[in-house]
Amino acid sequence: MAKDLFEKISNEENNEVTLDFTGIQFASRSFMVQLYSMLAKQRSQVRFVNMNENVDRMYLLAIRAYNRPAVIPAQMKKNPEPELLNL
Repeated sequence: MAKDLFEKISNEENNEVTLDFTGIQFASRSFMVQLYSMLAKQRSQVRFVNMNENVDRMYLLAIRAYNRPAVIPAQMKKNPEPELLNL
């Protein structure tokens, strides 16, 4: 479903698209992650409006999920010292 919405947004000739969530009571986290990730990769200018508290919460979780770092192996330091490599 997110892919279908993304395709419609991609086909718009306007530089900015507004998604109006009026009447939408629920959007799953997976839907929002998929939509957000596709929009972020394309760098689309999309405005989300009229999201209720539940939909807004899923959107914020999607942003966090998309932007979280990859899993760091246990033996790897969280803040490694910079290293100069001579090539």
